[in-house]
Formats: sequence, C-alpha cells, structure tokens
Amino acid sequence: MRDLEKSLEIGLQEKLGSSLPLRVTCSVAGDTLAVVVHADASLGLSSTDVLLWTKDILARDPSLSGYRLKTYLMFHDDDSLILSPLTTSTSPLLALNHWWEKIILPRLSPGLLSAGLALSLLVAAIYALSRPCVLGSCPHIDRARQLAKEAVTSIDLSASDEEVKIAGETIARSMNILRSIPPWSPYHDRAQTLLFDYASSSDQLSLLEQSLSHATQALSLTRKSGKSVEQWHKVQSLWRQAVSPLAKFSIDSSFYGFSQVKLYQYRSFLSAASQSLQVEQESLSSLTKAERGAQINHIKHRAAQSPQEWESVLEQWQDITGILQRIRPETTSYPKARQLLNLYLPLQVSAQKNFEREKQALSFYKDAINLARQAEIATDKSQWTQGAQLWQKALNVLQQVQVNTFQYRQLPALIQGYNSALKQAQKNIGLVTQQEGIERDVKTICANVCIFTVGDNVIKLTLKQDYTNQIQRTAIEARKQTNVETEIDLLNHLSRLESSLQTISNNSYKVVQVYNSHGSLISVYEPEK
Repeated sequence: MRDLEKSLEIGLQEKLGSSLPLRVTCSVAGDTLAVVVHADASLGLSSTDVLLWTKDILARDPSLSGYRLKTYLMFHDDDSLILSPLTTSTSPLLALNHWWEKIILPRLSPGLLSAGLALSLLVAAIYALSRPCVLGSCPHIDRARQLAKEAVTSIDLSASDEEVKIAGETIARSMNILRSIPPWSPYHDRAQTLLFDYASSSDQLSLLEQSLSHATQALSLTRKSGKSVEQWHKVQSLWRQAVSPLAKFSIDSSFYGFSQVKLYQYRSFLSAASQSLQVEQESLSSLTKAERGAQINHIKHRAAQSPQEWESVLEQWQDITGILQRIRPETTSYPKARQLLNLYLPLQVSAQKNFEREKQALSFYKDAINLARQAEIATDKSQWTQGAQLWQKALNVLQQVQVNTFQYRQLPALIQGYNSALKQAQKNIGLVTQQEGIERDVKTICANVCIFTVGDNVIKLTLKQDYTNQIQRTAIEARKQTNVETEIDLLNHLSRLESSLQTISNNSYKVVQVYNSHGSLISVYEPEK
C-alpha cells in the first residue's frame, strides 16, 4: 500500500509541475479504495483537479481496476484540519452516507452495524466542524482581505509588469482561500460577497496583464531595425490590442490611475507606430516612383540633343534624386535608395554638363544669328564697312560653339553663307574706296575747270564756260603777241589735263566723256587695255 501512496504522491507532483508539500494515504475496504490527499491550505488546490489527476494515475495500474474509488482532499491549516470529499455530493454527510450504504453496510455484521454508524456520524461531524470558519472566528476572511488589499495597493502609477503579474497571482490566492469556506459556515455569505468583489479586481488585473503582454510584444518588435510595412502593421495591431483593454477601466476602478498612465503611453506609442508605418509606406512608394521615373529618363537621356531636351532630362534626374534623398534612414527602402543614388547622381551631373554646353552653344548660335541680321541691314544700306565688321563678328562667335554639340552640326552651311557675305562686303568696300578715290581725283582735276558726275560705267565732265573762255583768250593773245612761251604753257596744261583724264579712265575702268559748256561732246577717253 505504501508503494501505491508513493506512486500517487510522485504522480500528483508531476501534474502540479513542482515539488509541493503533499502526502497521500490509502486504505482498502472490500472493493473500495479510499485515497486521502493531504495538502497545505495555502496552496489553493482545486478539488476537481485532484480528483481527475488521481483517477488518471490509478487508471495506469491494472491491478486496481476492480476497486471503486473514494478520494478526499485534506487541507492542513494553522488552526484547523479541513477534509474535502472529492465526490459529486455537495454535503460531507451525504458522501459518508454513500460510503456507509455502498461499502460498510454490506460487509458489517448486525452486531457491528450500530457501532459503524456511530463511527461514521462521528467522522462526518468531525469533518464538517473541521472546515474553515465553521466554529469561532474566521481568519481566512482576514487573510483573504489582506492578500486582496496587497494586490490592489501594489499597483500604483509606477507599477512594473512583474508587479501586475504578482498582484494577479495574489488576488487568485485570496479568492482560493475564500472558496475553501464551506456553505454551512456562518461566514459563507460574507466570503461569497468578497469573492464577487474580488472577481472584478481579478478580471481587471487580467485585462492589465493582457494589455502589458501585447505592449511587451510591440516593444520587442519595435526595437528591431529595418521593419517592413507588414511588420509595422503588426506593431500597430499589437499597440491597438494593448490600448483596447485599458479603455474599459471606469473611474471608480482601483486600477484606473495605472490604466490611464499606460493608456496615455500606449496611445502615444500607437501614434508613433502609425507614423512610422506611414513613413515606411511613403518610402516604398517613393522608391517605386523613382525607379519608374528613372527607366523613362534613361531613354530620354540617350536621345537628348537640344538644350530643351537636356534641360528636361536634367530636371527629371533632379526630381528622382530628390525623392531618393528624402527617404529616411530608418526605412527598409533606404539601402536601395542609396544604391540608386550612386547610379543616378553621375547621370544627373552628365545631364547638367550637357545642358550647360548645349545652352552655351545655343547662346553663341543666337548671338551669331543676331549679328548676321545686323550685317544684312548694314549692307542693305550700302554700309559695307559696318556690314563686313558684323559678318566677321558673327563668324568669330560661331567659332566658339563647342564640337559635338547639337548647334555645331548646323554650323557648316551657316559659316559658308557668312563667309560669302563677308567677301562680298569686302569687295564692295574696295569698290567704294576706289569710287571715292576716282571722285577725289576727278574733283582735283575739275577744280575751277569742270563739273562732273560718276556713273557705274561712265564719268561725265562738263567744262565750265569761264574756263573755256579763259583758255580761248589766252590762246588768242599769245598768238597775237607771238608769245611762244605762253602758247607752250597752254599746250602743256591741256596735255596734262588729257593725261589725267586718261589715267582716271584706266584706273576706274570707266569711259570718261568731256562736254563743253553747251553740252556738246568734245572728247572721249576709254580704258586702255
């Protein structure tokens, strides 16, 4: 029998998960096996659990299959001994009657029946009177109140998670003590009232533990770096689960102050988690937007030629790199954003250089076009010198256009046209200079002698009447006076005049026609070949 008792003790301790101070005694009466489990009342063991565990352990021994089981849980308290029958009957007396009718009565002789009945009644009376708070005062209620008070007062505004857990265990111990007070105790009603009150505190502590558990999980996940959108959703959900129980506490709750402190904290954490989730979502969206924009801009970059096209490419690269640079370091998109920046920033620099080069080339091109327009206006006004200077400036500006630019490919035809215009202007300058020289020479010859007009092919001179009269008078007087010297001087003068007119014709490649004052042609000088 001792082996069976030892086996039950070990088995029950394994069920409880620890080496608790308990003892088992067994006895056999006929086909009935009586098992008494001795335990300390402060352990708060459940009678139902002990019954089920005992049945489960005994079922493993085939040799006991023929016995009917009677199990008792005996609590040992500082002041009393409590026997709890583990049967379906609510009254110890009924349980003993059941024992007497089914086990003792059939096996006792008539001579022993009255003695057995008396003994049974005595045991029942002892059992009933040995339960807590049946006789005298009820220290169990005081103890339960003390434990409940300790549980409630331990939760102040700065209580830790561990203190909340301990408070929950303490209130559970208090309630187990109250449950041990039997219905026939004069303190039973008071115990039930306290149980009802403490059940509310127990439920509220359970809500606090749920909230703290979710908060612990949320904090643990929050501390991990590089959380995805899905992970931030999980954090957000955990904080919401942490907040939800706290919102159920009313102002008259003993834990209202603590719940409000945690509620404020957890709501702030929920708000921060929601913001972090939004930042993560926005960073992921920004990364996707930048990658798609870059795919399009790569094509535009390879095809760009004009300043306008390069400007568009540059602006797009600036937008893309700006998006990537605004992605925050704590997001999962940040490493990829840094990687893409290393690829896109050199392309942005390249686009910047190409744009500036094409812009400068276009500026030179426009300046040259503007100078050419001014040159055309000047030449239209026969301002050949100014026109030639402007054509030359235009050509000089075109020489500053960089090779391999979009404008450079348009220069050959433009330069050819400007060179032709410059040469024509220079030629016209020569003609004008020559014309001015001829007019100057003719003017020198014609001083007091004639008047003249210079045409494209003919220079027309008309001798003045005074000059003609002077020549005629000089010739007549010299002849009358037989003044040979005067005649020679006159002939030399006329000869020099004719020679000068011939020279002018030769130099100007124009025919020189000489008319008298009456308009009659008197002499013609043609260019000598």
